[in-house]
Amino acid sequence: RASARSGGAGGGARRGMRVLRDRRKLALRPLPDRLCALFHSEDPQLPTERRLERVHRDPNVFLVKDFLTQGELDHLDAIVSSNARGFRASYTQAEEDLAEVVDERRTSTHISLCKSQSRQVRAVEARAAALVGLQPENVEPLQLLRYGPGQQFKDHHDSGTLEDDGSVTPAAPLRLVTLFVYLNSLPGGSGNTEFPALGLSIRPRRGWAVAWANLLPSGEVDARTVHRGCPVGEGLTKYGLNCWLTDDDWTSLALATPRYTPTPDGPRGALARAHVDGGDAAGGNEEGEE
Repeated sequence: RASARSGGAGGGARRGMRVLRDRRKLALRPLPDRLCALFHSEDPQLPTERRLERVHRDPNVFLVKDFLTQGELDHLDAIVSSNARGFRASYTQAEEDLAEVVDERRTSTHISLCKSQSRQVRAVEARAAALVGLQPENVEPLQLLRYGPGQQFKDHHDSGTLEDDGSVTPAAPLRLVTLFVYLNSLPGGSGNTEFPALGLSIRPRRGWAVAWANLLPSGEVDARTVHRGCPVGEGLTKYGLNCWLTDDDWTSLALATPRYTPTPDGPRGALARAHVDGGDAAGGNEEGEE
């Protein structure tokens, strides 16, 4: 049986820049107070440097408007455009030997960036960490995603394996917080991020992000944040950026030589070609409270 966790940059045994998941029994620790205050408080303590809009209470889920700068979007566009053939099928790991297994529930493709591989990537890592009160070294190497027409990621959880009974078995390293960043806008209903238990659906909007905690204050996995990436419509492409914040220090991976970089004078414009103005970002039973 294969773990339902997404592959790519993760924790456990490292294979190149990809880090494989480890499902051995974890010693769970309480969620840090600063994360409890943001994601599990009726009156969350919001950072002042970024505009957060709470779109769900208990647990708190936030939209982060204009999370990326134009310069960062241009840099990521250059990486995507220069490495179009580098995107590979997403995978999970077999529990027995950690071998990579193509994930039939996740039909997108991805490339994993190196930790802190450029000035722009370092800025994104630092901003994500500051947003939730952690340190840049706690940010896993970023993962670029591409969803073509009809591609999706069915129900899953970012901190462990979603079991048949709806429970979640945690996997190391624990992803305390997920920040999913949209690199292009899409029309309503195409490529939305949906939380079935919360009745919440987030529409992709260029440069915006959605943030949530994957754990309860006790440190146990919060199964309410099981989510899915909905199928992308015909003729459309969705680009995104996985930004996972953990309790691990990833500094040592910053020494690796980046594999995916912009090609000088190479192709550009993949994100612009995929952009379709989609209107409001939040949907479902919450339209944004603050």
